[in-house]
Amino acid sequence: MAKKTGKFDYYLFLIIMCLLLFGLVMVFSASSPMSLETYGNSYHVVIRQFMWAVLGFGIMIFLSQYDYHKLGKYSFAILIICFILLAAVLVVGQEVKGAKRWLGVGGFTIQPSEFAKFAMIVFLSFSVSKNADKLKNFGKGLFPYLLLVGAVCGMVLLEKHLSGTVVVAGVSMLILFIGGAKFSHFVCLGGLAGAAGVAAIALEPYRMERIVTFMDPFKYKMDEGWQIIQSLYAIGSGGIFGLGLGQSRQKYLYIPEPQNDFIFSIICEELGFIGAALVIVLFILLIWRGAKIAMTAPDKFGSLLAFGFTGLIAIQVLINIAVVTSSMPVTGMQLPFFSAGGSSLVFIMAGMGGDLMVRILEAAPWVCDDRYTLILQPQSAGQALRQYLAEHSFAIEREALARDGHFFYTVLRAKKGSMPPLSPGQQYASPQLLRADGPLLGPYLARIETALAGTVLGLQRADEPEKLRYYQTALAEIKEMRKQYDDCP
Repeated sequence: MAKKTGKFDYYLFLIIMCLLLFGLVMVFSASSPMSLETYGNSYHVVIRQFMWAVLGFGIMIFLSQYDYHKLGKYSFAILIICFILLAAVLVVGQEVKGAKRWLGVGGFTIQPSEFAKFAMIVFLSFSVSKNADKLKNFGKGLFPYLLLVGAVCGMVLLEKHLSGTVVVAGVSMLILFIGGAKFSHFVCLGGLAGAAGVAAIALEPYRMERIVTFMDPFKYKMDEGWQIIQSLYAIGSGGIFGLGLGQSRQKYLYIPEPQNDFIFSIICEELGFIGAALVIVLFILLIWRGAKIAMTAPDKFGSLLAFGFTGLIAIQVLINIAVVTSSMPVTGMQLPFFSAGGSSLVFIMAGMGGDLMVRILEAAPWVCDDRYTLILQPQSAGQALRQYLAEHSFAIEREALARDGHFFYTVLRAKKGSMPPLSPGQQYASPQLLRADGPLLGPYLARIETALAGTVLGLQRADEPEKLRYYQTALAEIKEMRKQYDDCP
């Protein structure tokens, strides 16, 4: 957002520094239990975050004195690189649970969809600034840009990255609208965008599951609804003033990865309404300052560039807060300046959902070595984890139950080996868990039966016969397990 004159905006700098420092404090607070459990060091995640913050600070200072007009000269080349990366990830990208979003570069991974956001902002800002007078003509002016946006969004969507698609489309539309496109054209496009969004959701079952869960998360509280319910518990328990910095309860293995997508719920729990409002105010000030810089930029390219990056932050903040407050279905969107960046493979994984554990196991080829023993404690989607282990030649050696208040947790030990396929019911209660027995087994099976009964009831109203049969079978098997357990002396 720097001007060609090199004038430094100290107000923007101060706001960014407040967000960065505030974010570091909250990352430390939210990540310390997971870091201690996983790495034996409460500071592990925050140290990595601090290193990234220092690097980002250096880049920010450099770019603040950089002539942004030079970006315009390279905008087309940046766009070409964007398409190459998006195409490459679809061909040779790392596939994690059916989604190809990452390219491996040495020991690191990059996400081309993130580069696509930057590339589209730079290219559209420069190109529109040169052709603003043509935008009011739909056929010759706006339509070619829409084809470009559609091509980029389509490639991002092929990665199965719906939230990234929404962000790229949103920022692009913002630049085109501010650049001079007619409002009436966007009204017409709104209907087409809505239809495309419905189609994108319908084509992927997991997206529809998120919509169904969003409508009534408590109906699926033992499965897909777990994460958002824990987030709401955290927000509600914070009250006006919060429980106090570092005093969150939900970060203790209830909310999976609390330092990332759901860090705002931890802010609400520890700092209450006052702390959450302060974060929102800081973001509003940042957006206001970015908009002011955009409106006072010396040329149209600088103005659109500033509006683009400001809009990018605004969209991501809006989506993240909407997700953690259950105002929209769950999607992977980090909170700028707050969510911890990067990820690490760990030997002992605790405080994560079963789905996330599966993604980590798929991305970690070293776990196939039979020298390693995995200790896994899924917070949710335990059936998905058990199914994955059985289908990928892992043997569950032992599984035990633990209880904390109203919540049940299972801890299992697995190793590379062979194990018979698990039936739908066994995916919820493994034979190893049944053999362990104990006083918690009966209440646990009762809880699973109640959750499955609710899921079956919900699916009976939908047209998903295969999924319904799966859950009906699982429910029947769990009922039989309960009967056998109750019949035991």
